[in-house]
Amino acid sequence: MMGNIGLYIHIPFCRQKCLYCDFPSWAGQEDQMQRYVDALTKEIRNRSREYSDRTVVSVFF
Repeated sequence: MMGNIGLYIHIPFCRQKCLYCDFPSWAGQEDQMQRYVDALTKEIRNRSREYSDRTVVSVFF
């Protein structure tokens, strides 16, 4: 077993940018949310085999 991991899943559709956030975010593009979630879901599925020997102990959104 390789150990525990934590995940950070960025959802870039914010009402305003937090002062501490260095990640990209977009206001006013809520029409893109479903496309983003679909792509994110696909990415998680595609990478799940890479991490099958790990235990996810935390998820941050």
